[in-house]
Amino acid sequence: MQSKSLIRWCGLALLVGGVLYAINGLFHLDNNNPQSVFSPLWLPLQLVITTFYALSVLGLIGLHLRQKDKAGRLGLIGIVLAVIGSAVTFITSLGFAFAIPAVAAQQAEPQPPVELIGSSGPLAWIGVLVLVFIFAFVPGYILTGIATARAGVLPRWAGILLSLGMIVLFVGEAAPSVVFLRNVGGVVTGVGLAWLGYALWSEKSAG
Repeated sequence: MQSKSLIRWCGLALLVGGVLYAINGLFHLDNNNPQSVFSPLWLPLQLVITTFYALSVLGLIGLHLRQKDKAGRLGLIGIVLAVIGSAVTFITSLGFAFAIPAVAAQQAEPQPPVELIGSSGPLAWIGVLVLVFIFAFVPGYILTGIATARAGVLPRWAGILLSLGMIVLFVGEAAPSVVFLRNVGGVVTGVGLAWLGYALWSEKSAG
């Protein structure tokens, strides 16, 4: 009974987190645009995504507990990477929310966030943390989606949306020419997460 209750509350965290991630994806600002950091949406969106990272850690734990017997080693690897990625990116997002606007305002000429956190930028430490997003967060969520679809314990299409959304999101992050894919991928990923969260929250036989 305790396990069932824990999983349900983790599901609620994942549901809320997924909705927040989709909202952030819908309105996500271009980090290659020098004016993005001065947008009135910058801080609210960063706080939205920071809240997601906090909720996602709890949500991922519930997801793992519910399907660990079926998700296997692939699922475990995915969850571990995703949890590490979410925890570290929580710190990264706080840097985006507060440090980047403060430093950007001190620059003689407007610089895009990607330059401020570059290896030669004044906030290079944030750039180092972004590597965790690339090598832990992204692959972690992709593998978690694949493992979820394969396990068949929760809705398969939710796992597929999670993986596909994260792939599309990463392409948009990596290629400025198709940056709009960052928004599309964020929305799709958020829908997948929210769907999984709802399944955990509403399931009567979990645990």
